[in-house]
Amino acid sequence: MDTSSQNNDDEWLPELCPPWCTADHAAVYAESGDWVLAQLHTRSGGSDFLDEIRNPIDGRVMRRGGGEYQLRAEQEASPTGRGFLTTPVVNLRVTGPPAVAVELTTGEARSLARQLEHLADAVELS
Repeated sequence: MDTSSQNNDDEWLPELCPPWCTADHAAVYAESGDWVLAQLHTRSGGSDFLDEIRNPIDGRVMRRGGGEYQLRAEQEASPTGRGFLTTPVVNLRVTGPPAVAVELTTGEARSLARQLEHLADAVELS
């Protein structure tokens, strides 16, 4: 991409992506009109809906359903289009109620995954 023909220093798209990036930067800009969003290197890690949880004894709602969790890797591109401004992060977003967003390094994400699996196994397999 020839960045010299752009009107504004903020209006550019990445020229090189990390191997894990699956973003179509031009399509993101065309759909959203948002340069900042279009400049992000991204990869979806999946999502799922959160069902309602009821107490099995008395039927009380312990968690309202209708929320969703989303996993996504992100990294900010450099304005040169050929580098990165940040290290890659794994974002975990849970839509409400309550809404929660957690930004983790790749090492923190691996550690959390191991701990979640260990805890879930302890609860279900005990």
